[in-house]
Amino acid sequence: MKGQTLMELLYSLKISKTFSRPRVKNDNAHIESSFKTVKYFQAYPYQGFKDINEARI
Repeated sequence: MKGQTLMELLYSLKISKTFSRPRVKNDNAHIESSFKTVKYFQAYPYQGFKDINEARI
């Protein structure tokens, strides 16, 4: 019997290796940066939105 390495197994199953971390909120730096820009925009309500419709507008 001969074993294979994990990378060989993934390659044979056509699975690509990823470096993203599961359950981490800041793994998309571009979106996090955009959200911070919107959040600190002058028109952003400090007390939050009254309802979902106001948030959509």
